[in-house]
Amino acid sequence: MKEIDDQNRDEIIRACTSKLASCSEDVDALCLRGWAWLDKKRPSKAIEDFDRALYLNGRRGDALNNRGRAYSEKREYDQ
Repeated sequence: MKEIDDQNRDEIIRACTSKLASCSEDVDALCLRGWAWLDKKRPSKAIEDFDRALYLNGRRGDALNNRGRAYSEKREYDQ
């Protein structure tokens, strides 16, 4: 299995950003980009994407879970 490295994460972020430029309500792209930001240790950027995804579809468990993980990485436990 191929390791996910910074270059792969950057490619994911670029691809999702491009997709969101043409379809800003693509919840899958928001969740995937949020995951990539989180994996790159950029929790604030991840939270932005997960917040938007949850605004569009509040039933996305992956967005809710990963947003909680991002807040935990920021040591903001009361969010």
